Amino acid sequence: MNSIRAKFLWQGAKGKFRYHMAKWEMVSRPKDQGRLGIINRTIMNECLLVKWIWKIFQEPDELWFKILKAKYMVENVFFASKVTRGSQFWKGLHKVKHLFKWGSVFKVGNGKHCKFWDDCWLNNVPLKLLYDDLYKMAREPAYFVADCWEDGAWVIDFKRCLSIQEYDRWLGLLENLNDIALTDNKADSVIWDLDNKQQYSTKSLYRFITDRGGL
Repeated sequence: MNSIRAKFLWQGAKGKFRYHMAKWEMVSRPKDQGRLGIINRTIMNECLLVKWIWKIFQEPDELWFKILKAKYMVENVFFASKVTRGSQFWKGLHKVKHLFKWGSVFKVGNGKHCKFWDDCWLNNVPLKLLYDDLYKMAREPAYFVADCWEDGAWVIDFKRCLSIQEYDRWLGLLENLNDIALTDNKADSVIWDLDNKQQYSTKSLYRFITDRGGL
């Protein structure tokens, strides 16, 4: 559909070849960004799929979620589920799950849904960016927050012994984690940082993608 609309925009109804005077990505950006506001259907479809990931976190008692959980999800955790089998819809969710991470900020409860290094949950910045040196040495970089919490203390297994400077960085991370304690009977929750209401909207993610992060 994007290809058909692009050809019509530049060639008109006659179908005569004409050079494209602007990239399709620019044409499809919103009008208030100085473009034509023609919807990019590929990006919009991805944003609509991401909405279902948002709903997974917001509607755990709904029948549709219970069906997905029984069929695909281990321990009620979407990001720990596999994509080796399943419907096109399920595979589509996994293809866009990285987009969900662009706007989601976790409020940690039991720590079973939030990735320790990859997700935004402390200082609203992934720890792999704040502590990239420690992240590169982590033996299990894909751990969830709950995997790093043992007997009321934070534990990370590194590939080798830390140098003095690296150990100081580790102490700094522990100090940053001082006020965080996991609660077994409370699930992780998510807010949407790209919208003022902190609720997911396809518009907010679409604008973020098309404007390359500018809001």
